[in-house]
This record gives sequence, C-alpha cells and structure tokens, in this order.
Amino acid sequence: MQQFWPVVSGVEVLIAAHHGRKNGICPEMFSVYGCKPKLIVISDDYKQYETQETTTFYGSKASGISGFRTDLGLRKVLTTRCDGPLVFSFRGRDCFVY
Repeated sequence: MQQFWPVVSGVEVLIAAHHGRKNGICPEMFSVYGCKPKLIVISDDYKQYETQETTTFYGSKASGISGFRTDLGLRKVLTTRCDGPLVFSFRGRDCFVY
C-alpha cells in the first residue's frame, strides 16, 4: 500500500474537495504533506455562499500555469463557474488543460 504523503507531494493538478468550499480545505495537505500543485480546479456552480470564497487560499498554494485558452497570464485556480467546462489531455507525463 502506498503512503499518502509521497503521492500528495507529487500532485500537479488538484481538484478541490467539496467544490472548493472552506469546509473541504485540509491545510495540512499543504503544510505537512507538501502538496505543491501547479493548478487547482474548483468545480462549482454560480457563487451562492461565502464558503465558496476560497480562490485566494488555493491560489496561494499553487505555482500556476501560463497560456490557458487565450489568457497569456499566470493562472493558479480555474473554476467551472468562471472558466466553463475544462478538458484535460495527457501526453506522456505532461498534462494540458483547454
């Protein structure tokens, strides 16, 4: 059986738990287990609750990707609420999002 921390520390794209809401955040995953993703994805509907205001927290935990769709800036958090459907493709060990 594989241990938790080596897997978490190698994650490059993290899907936020509980649609990115505050009660789904596990700070120890970052501070203790070394999760340092490039990108965090929040799959959620339109903003209804204050508990959905977590993009700043998650953005502080990701290193970011460049060139997402037409945006040439650095993106750390993508949400289905703002970015619409997200499609991932894999080429070898590389992951691409469109």
